[in-house]
Amino acid sequence: MQRASRLATFRDIAPAEDAFLADVLKGLARDSKTLPCKYIYDAEGSRLFERICELPEYYPTRTETALLAASGPEIAALAGPGAHIIELGCGSIRKARILLDASKNRLAMSPWTSLATTSWRPPPS
Repeated sequence: MQRASRLATFRDIAPAEDAFLADVLKGLARDSKTLPCKYIYDAEGSRLFERICELPEYYPTRTETALLAASGPEIAALAGPGAHIIELGCGSIRKARILLDASKNRLAMSPWTSLATTSWRPPPS
């Protein structure tokens, strides 16, 4: 499935059922059992991670946000009009929004996330 908005195109790349079964069987066959987090990271996990990002002990998001706020206009200018942001694990899209705002809508964006868990939604077409 594909949806488009003014700034981005969205593709549903959810794994097929046979891929899920193959991943589960492969992970459970290992001595140390595993299961890819893409199958576990639900809406509650997404909300929990957003809360973790706000904790004083969790500095990466705060540091990245501060760097983007300080350098966003320069990054957007260097990227130039028509550049395309691809953000893996975009979550709430807060950080990418800094670059999009700094670019005065001259950048396009492809957010990649667990589609069912992101708190961000595209604007209505």
